[in-house]
Amino acid sequence: NTAEITAYPDSGNNLRDFLTGLPVIVCRKDRLKSIMPDFSEPAAGIRLIPFSSVGGNGVIAAFRADSIVAYRENGAKTQIEALIGSYENSLVNESFDAVINPKIIV
Repeated sequence: NTAEITAYPDSGNNLRDFLTGLPVIVCRKDRLKSIMPDFSEPAAGIRLIPFSSVGGNGVIAAFRADSIVAYRENGAKTQIEALIGSYENSLVNESFDAVINPKIIV
């Protein structure tokens, strides 16, 4: 299964998994339905990651996808090592689906 999302590069997104050190791409939950594990069931590989932002504090459920590929506007593509964090109330009024730290797509 795949999910195609539009990500906004935000250098303020420094969220990382404290166990693996991997960065977390914060995505709208509704855009991840085809690849997201069932968070209502205990499952291996799901991490709960605390965060603090301008909008408040909370916890993001994150998982590791089999593969993450970033496609840039110029056609270049980059394989990314990161977790995908799903947060129900994030980015609902934005024109993009995710927030990514631009340093991880170098």
